[in-house]
Amino acid sequence: MKVFSIVGTRPNFIKAFPIMLEMQKKFNHKIIHTGQHYDKDLSDIFFNELKIKKPNYLVKLKNKLLTIDQIPEMILAINKIILKDRPDVIIVYGDTSSSLAGALVANRSNIPIVHIESGLRSYDKSMPEETNRIIIDNISQILICPTNTAKKNLISENIKKNIFVLGDTNFEAIKRISSKLKKYNFLFKQFNIKKKNFIFLTIHRDFNSDNKKFLIKLFNSIKNFKYPFLFALHPRTKKNIKKFNLKIPKNVILSPPLSFLKCIYLQLNSKIIITDSGGVQKEAYFLKIPCVTLRPSTEWIETLKFKNNILAHRSTKIIKQAIKYQLGNKFKYTKNSFFGKGAISKKIVRTISKKIL
Repeated sequence: MKVFSIVGTRPNFIKAFPIMLEMQKKFNHKIIHTGQHYDKDLSDIFFNELKIKKPNYLVKLKNKLLTIDQIPEMILAINKIILKDRPDVIIVYGDTSSSLAGALVANRSNIPIVHIESGLRSYDKSMPEETNRIIIDNISQILICPTNTAKKNLISENIKKNIFVLGDTNFEAIKRISSKLKKYNFLFKQFNIKKKNFIFLTIHRDFNSDNKKFLIKLFNSIKNFKYPFLFALHPRTKKNIKKFNLKIPKNVILSPPLSFLKCIYLQLNSKIIITDSGGVQKEAYFLKIPCVTLRPSTEWIETLKFKNNILAHRSTKIIKQAIKYQLGNKFKYTKNSFFGKGAISKKIVRTISKKIL
């Protein structure tokens, strides 16, 4: 059986890598990299670090920034690949533009779609990812849910066939790399920070990173804290900080994009995490680090339980209060595993085999 995985962003790579490693053992597995994350440190490095084979196909997008322009480019490029090298099944991961483009091409080509991380809902349609999720779920043949909540969401929308709650592959990804982190001790010296005495910060969503008022609001909310903020810069955010000529607070340490393993190591050793990333919210939860999410909504409602994660976006005051709360908050862990357990990727590959073959 020939299986294609379609990836293009950091969240795609992280969700996909445990499944890819299993797929490589059992099937003729090929990877299409859509090029959505164009920075080398946000894409190529994952394949080197995580020992995944290099992509069979790499799309070179002309438009590097505007997602609305990237989607038709990706659709045309993926379709050309599919016409030449037709798979038996296409796997898409999460809710990115790459996943949407891959699912639309598969749908028009009558190729079965497996949606990993199906059923998530924030019920905030101002976020493009919410629309992407809904479309992908409605055209997929196999829906792999990370949580029971996700399954309930699908059923409430009258999607009832071939739904499987098998767990979250991000959870498995972090477990797999935990033994490889000690070699990153040098990062404390590199950034002049101390263990559990800094705040890890990252933003990348366009409604934050393209918004001058929000960036000013963010910097104003963090500038008076005694802790240093290690700010891992997405290329888009870096470009806009320069474009808006913003003054960086003295307690902010700027970092270039970080590899997955470095990112996890720094999150694990931080005091708290501040992010607008869906993936990093979960990583914070898995690593048992209190989190402030710079968004008005989240699809990962399980992380909000016990205030392990807090949403804060509207004002400087609200962001500041959320950070202050989390600095004094001890992560409250429940033995209830919302996100699955065991060999999640093996269960997923086994399920795909049974349903497709």
